[in-house]
Amino acid sequence: QYFKYKTDKVWDKNEKLDVVFGSTGHPVGILQFMEEVDRKLLEKRFEAGSEDEDDSSSSDSEDEMEISVGAVKCTTSIPDEDRSTHFLAVRVTDPEVIANLLTVQKNIVDQEEILRDCCMKE
Repeated sequence: QYFKYKTDKVWDKNEKLDVVFGSTGHPVGILQFMEEVDRKLLEKRFEAGSEDEDDSSSSDSEDEMEISVGAVKCTTSIPDEDRSTHFLAVRVTDPEVIANLLTVQKNIVDQEEILRDCCMKE
């Protein structure tokens, strides 16, 4: 039984770790701990990006990008530390707001049909 902030545990029952409330006397508070985890992850990404840039056989310039158009199935992998773990739901009753949200939803589904099953029903 434990809780993590991105990649690092902040509370663990078995290890008697409590960075969240500090009940076990952890020397670092939760805000500082979170900043350190974020900094560590940014450094890892920067290092990974630097390794890619060191490839001298690449002819791509910084201004170039690859764009594919067509019916190509694409899967994007999101690192676990960047994935959402919580969602917030708010009841909306104003008919004008609902109509505008449905318009936004329709435009999104027009671009990405696969998202239709994830949308609220009209």
